[in-house]
Amino acid sequence: MRGYRKGFLTDAEYFQLRGANSLSDVRLNLQDTDYAGFLDDEVELTTSAFQEKATLKFATEFKYMRSQANEPLATFLDYITYEYMINNIILILETMLKDPDSKAEEVTAKCHPLGQMSPRTMKLIASFKNSKRMIDELVQNVLVNTPVGKYFEQYLSSLTEKAALKGGKEVQGILNEKNYMIIEHHVMRLYLEDFYKFVQSLGGETAEVMGNILKVRADQRAINIVSNSLVCCVKILVFFF
Repeated sequence: MRGYRKGFLTDAEYFQLRGANSLSDVRLNLQDTDYAGFLDDEVELTTSAFQEKATLKFATEFKYMRSQANEPLATFLDYITYEYMINNIILILETMLKDPDSKAEEVTAKCHPLGQMSPRTMKLIASFKNSKRMIDELVQNVLVNTPVGKYFEQYLSSLTEKAALKGGKEVQGILNEKNYMIIEHHVMRLYLEDFYKFVQSLGGETAEVMGNILKVRADQRAINIVSNSLVCCVKILVFFF
């Protein structure tokens, strides 16, 4: 970890990058850093290529640290990847339901490398169709077998309990409305609560520092929800008045 930290770009190196006139100059200025060679296979440089390759470099180094880690660091690093897994699952469901003709390979290619699951699992999620049978199969046979499946199961189980009082349409209805932000917010809340309990169980500086970071993340999401709700209310008032 100390070795990777030494690879962080310095203020002087960032200053050089700011003075670059083209993407080729940016690549040239990176030759004396840990990013040397990470774009060698890119013939046509684009900003998206820079982002993709930099993200892949980060994910590769992260996975290497995870493979060398002992407990409890191994579990701690796993928790970090869970957020990316949740985002990937939401992305796949949203894309496939909006455009059922999308190819599974193209959709999964857009997923963050830190949130990648097994190819079979990714394909099963991407093959999801919006029907009651497929929803049950997605939850019971696919999502529950992923590390983050328990969060989706907890949330959808709460909907199932409500569905028993509303004719059994609650789970399917929320997906028909394509209200993915609601699903994401509820699942992310369960994840952040679980992560917080884990770091508190470790105690010491980890509990103090990471606990505060997770509190900030939770507050940020809560503020975003309130802000988006206020914006919607204002739009409704403007529409009617």
